[in-house]
Order: sequence, then structure tokens, then C-alpha cells
Amino acid sequence: MTQKKLEGMKPQIDVCVVSFEHPAEWFDNCIEHLSNQGRDGRRGTQEGHLHLYSDWMGEEIKETCCARNVVAARGKAPWMMFLDGDDWLADGCLAELWRVAKESGADVIYPSIISYIEPGHSQHSWPGQPSEFSLEKLINFNYIPVTALMKREWFERVGGFDENMLDGFEDWELWLRMALAGATFQFAPNAHLMYRQHDGGRSVEAGKKVKKITAYIRKKHKDECVAWMNLHNKV
Repeated sequence: MTQKKLEGMKPQIDVCVVSFEHPAEWFDNCIEHLSNQGRDGRRGTQEGHLHLYSDWMGEEIKETCCARNVVAARGKAPWMMFLDGDDWLADGCLAELWRVAKESGADVIYPSIISYIEPGHSQHSWPGQPSEFSLEKLINFNYIPVTALMKREWFERVGGFDENMLDGFEDWELWLRMALAGATFQFAPNAHLMYRQHDGGRSVEAGKKVKKITAYIRKKHKDECVAWMNLHNKV
């Protein structure tokens, strides 16, 4: 494992970056943008009480959910977020997520997604993001990226990522599990995640098994979803 603490005293956010078989320049780009989230462009960031702590995997843990859970367990900050090593945060993204978190009081704050298509590779589009959080829509499809700022207490309360999900969409299942348990969500449209689309990417591979994965998620949460829809007259 390689561990790196960016400038700041006691960290408020643990950023967990997991990278598997990505080109070195992609990972370097991810870390560079993460390190330059301060307003003045200096290494590290201190937006109010924000101190950034970054931890990423260099070990041979092949299964994504397990790797993310392992990295998350190493942190202690009250807030946390995950970032895949082939993606990156646009300038000011983390500061904007932090601002919205403090103003909204929500448990999970998620950014807008800007897709970057690798030249020569096919496009795999995210579904359109609603202008505000909707559990009804989340039950039907995922529009929240794995890179979202969340309270650690909620991640731990629901048990982290489901390590039985080997084929992808584990972020969808996590957000759904949190929402059904009562966590509150807030969209931050001015915070941008640069999402690299490339053949062989996890979301592309998951798309090939979408029926199988969706069936697993809906079976797992059938009772809670039906109860929520009945309560809110959505049936």
C-alpha cells in the first residue's frame, strides 16, 4: 500500500482511491487533480475546516468491493468518498461538495458527471441525472457515481459495499441501501466528476450483465422497496 497525507491537520475527509490495471498516466492524473483541489491551486486543500486525507491501494486485492472496504476501514475522518483511479475531480469539485454538505446537512452529496471518452473507444452513457434526488428513480436506475461525499457513520452503519457483487453496480446497491435506511442525499450540480469511459471499464463490463445484476439488487431489496412505494403511494 502507498499512503499519502496531503496538507492539513486533522483530516475531515478520507478519499479512497482504488485503481486496477489502469495505465500509470491515468492514475497519476487522478492523484494530481486530487492533490490540487485547493482554490489557489496549491498542493492540498483547506476550505474552511476541510483537510484532505488520501489513501489508495497498491496491494493485490482483485475484487473491487473488497478493496474499497479495506481502504475505507483504514480511515477515521467523519466524511469519506471513493474515487476510481481512471477518473478525476474537476477543479473545485471537492470544495463545492464540502460547501453543499455544510449548507444542506445531507448525509450523501453527489456531483454531476462529465464523461470523457477515450479516443477510439465506444461510448457508454450514464443515465440522465435528475435535478434533485429521487428515491423512486434510484429504485429503477442508478444516477449517482461511486464518487460521492458521504458521512462515514452511514457507510459503516449499512456495512459498506456488498462483497457478493463481483460484476459491478455495487455503488447503486450501496446508495439504495443507504436511502432505504433513511440517509438523506443532495445533488451538487456545480461539482463535476470527470468520468473516463473506455472499453474494458467496470461500468462497460457491468452493462453486459445488467439483467443479472439488476435482478440481484431488486431481489435483495424487494421488501423495503415495496414498503416504501406503498407508503408513498407509488404503486
